[in-house]
Amino acid sequence: MISEGNLSFVLDEIRDLHESLERKAIVLLYKLIQSHPFLDGNKRTAFLTMIEFLHRNGKDIKYSKMLDYLNRRLLYDIADNKIVLEDVENIFEEVIR
Repeated sequence: MISEGNLSFVLDEIRDLHESLERKAIVLLYKLIQSHPFLDGNKRTAFLTMIEFLHRNGKDIKYSKMLDYLNRRLLYDIADNKIVLEDVENIFEEVIR
């Protein structure tokens, strides 16, 4: 099951965002998790969508064991409203290249 309205809203918001590619990717991650458009797999889908968005635009994420751990915890913190968008940006600022 999918909430097409929630998904369309997020995608339109990203399309209309006049920010850097990196910020768009992070907002995409954050908003997909927050809007919960899918019945299951929202965090995984959001993370993979961000990775693919970056890749298609010539960017990647520097991986490390710490980033892997942080991302797993981070995705849950976003879903549980324990972290704000600006904090997510600060976390990813150093790893998007």
